[in-house]
Amino acid sequence: MKNTRMMNTTTKGSMATRAGSRRAVHVRAQAPQQQHKDSQKKDVVSGSYPPAGTPPPRPLPLKKGERIMTAPVIKKTIEKEVGGQNNTVMIRESGISAAATTKAKRAEEEMTALAQMLNPSPSDRVLVLGLGTLGTRVARDVLRMGASVVAIDTDQNAVNDAKSQGINARFVDAQNLTKKEEYHGQFDSAVATGTMSPWLRSRSVLQGVHSVMRDGSNGKFVGELRGHGDSAALRVALTAAIEEIVGSKLEMPARFLPTATDMSKQLRNQFFHVEMCKLIPDVQQASVGDLRNLYLMPMTTHIEDGELRHKVIQRAVALCEGVLCDSSGTSWHVGTTTVRFMATSRYLME
Repeated sequence: MKNTRMMNTTTKGSMATRAGSRRAVHVRAQAPQQQHKDSQKKDVVSGSYPPAGTPPPRPLPLKKGERIMTAPVIKKTIEKEVGGQNNTVMIRESGISAAATTKAKRAEEEMTALAQMLNPSPSDRVLVLGLGTLGTRVARDVLRMGASVVAIDTDQNAVNDAKSQGINARFVDAQNLTKKEEYHGQFDSAVATGTMSPWLRSRSVLQGVHSVMRDGSNGKFVGELRGHGDSAALRVALTAAIEEIVGSKLEMPARFLPTATDMSKQLRNQFFHVEMCKLIPDVQQASVGDLRNLYLMPMTTHIEDGELRHKVIQRAVALCEGVLCDSSGTSWHVGTTTVRFMATSRYLME
């Protein structure tokens, strides 16, 4: 009898142990499913959910030379590119949009291209016109190549920021270079970037750039600015929105958006030999917030009434939604165009 009770006790203990093991296995099997239940998203192709226990995707590792852009860095970058403290830029501090990150990364690539086009020797002296994001990066890159740099701008904040980065920056108007005798014949090359776009149509600026080149040198003049057709759909939508809301056609600020032919002609008229000039089309992905902040806000600085400006922007977004926004309703694609050129200060008959 005693042996029978011991056997029964042992059997019950074994059964309890096996049951406990099954419960433990069941709990362990359910844990990943419960843990990632909220993070799983329905597959848009098959219409089904991922198998239970599928871990969430891991972030891709950073490639060589890449870095994580924080919100303050992106905000500072965009404010510089817009150009001026009078232009208010609204940035979501909670996260970084794809368009803002792409814009900053693209600026790095363009900086490298312009610096390679300059290809200065250590003894060269380079004049940088405009201290926006790209201009500042070019100045730093040229310094790393061993050449000396003088950078000019009419935005005191941009000048101070460049100085804090070790750049010899000065508050000088590029339109007055012909009057600055201390600059005449003092540089081997010059570079102009997007912030100089409104002024490169000015004869005085191009004459000034020509005057600062060393006598007898084939000084390079390279640059990149917004080109013909840049953000065309947005500008058309804005014009229509202004006419509809304001009631009269409020003229938008004139923008110099040249074709490659126009830019080449401008340079030749001021005795530059054009070695290369081309339009570079691109498509930028943006959220609706980026569409307002990065593109439409800078285009509407001439509307002083804040409430009216907001209505115009909202209407412009609605007008171009069917053209620029994809089927998800969250991703916008804006066509941009830049013109890049390289010229020399000695005019050669072609």
